Amino acid sequence: MESDPDPRPEASPKKRGPGGCVVRLLLWGFVALFLLLAGALPLLIETAFHLAFGWISFLRRNFGEIRFAPDRIATALILGVFAVAGLHLLARAWWHRMRPSSGPWRWGWSAAIALSLLAFSLAAMSDGVAQAIAEDEFQSLLAKQGSSPPVQEGAKTTAP
Repeated sequence: MESDPDPRPEASPKKRGPGGCVVRLLLWGFVALFLLLAGALPLLIETAFHLAFGWISFLRRNFGEIRFAPDRIATALILGVFAVAGLHLLARAWWHRMRPSSGPWRWGWSAAIALSLLAFSLAAMSDGVAQAIAEDEFQSLLAKQGSSPPVQEGAKTTAP
């Protein structure tokens, strides 16, 4: 008995001639020229540089103020192992329920999901860290100048 041929036609890669590459280069050249004339290209390059390497100077300035608590690090590692193991068990059960004839759920897939969630969490926390550092620097700047922080609207004040 012959097996049925695959009903999907084979996808052949599109062959682009040399003209397509030239057109694409010209379009990107016009975009770069427009950004340069608009004054945005240096700003984009500087922003990309700060995103890529700005954390190095930040760490150099603030690394001395970081306090490592071994008990908290151990707790985070233990809870992380339990979280990845729980994720793996749940994903494995779901995988076998949805695809009983497929292979097993792999630890690498669980690790990839866990690392993605960790990266998202770190990105979200960096905003809070940056605000806390900015607030601390603002308070120290005010203390050097000898003034008090401004009162926010709607804040309750008590008269002496």
